[in-house]
Amino acid sequence: MEIEILKEKETPLLSRRRITAMATYEGATPSRIKFLQAVSKELKADTKLISIRHIYTRFGSTRAKLIIHQYMDRESFEKLESKNTAKKHEIKEEKKENNDASGQKPEQKPAEEAAVADSKAEPAAEDKGKDAEEKTAPEKEAKDAAKE
Repeated sequence: MEIEILKEKETPLLSRRRITAMATYEGATPSRIKFLQAVSKELKADTKLISIRHIYTRFGSTRAKLIIHQYMDRESFEKLESKNTAKKHEIKEEKKENNDASGQKPEQKPAEEAAVADSKAEPAAEDKGKDAEEKTAPEKEAKDAAKE
């Protein structure tokens, strides 16, 4: 992936730079995280201080226009960026943690055990429904009698 910087604008009051860049890639449009890593490599900056605000792609094209904010410190980033935007830019390593050293996924509950657990829970829910009906029936009769 190639990143070409088109414009830069310094905003000292917000402790950030607004960068407009053009990214050229092959195949499908890369994820936000892949763009983030390529931009941080191009700018020689920490990924935790960069926010990709917009990704503009055109149908059938292998180019995308990026609007990027590069912050000078983490405090400014946290103050000015929303929590949702910050979550989008977190590089997740959960997949590596969930896999064992052998590369296998953690063991899951067999389908039979799950079916047995579900069947045990169903009668209790049915009983509760019957109790509720029994309690409301006398109340309905009392209301009908009061109306007459």
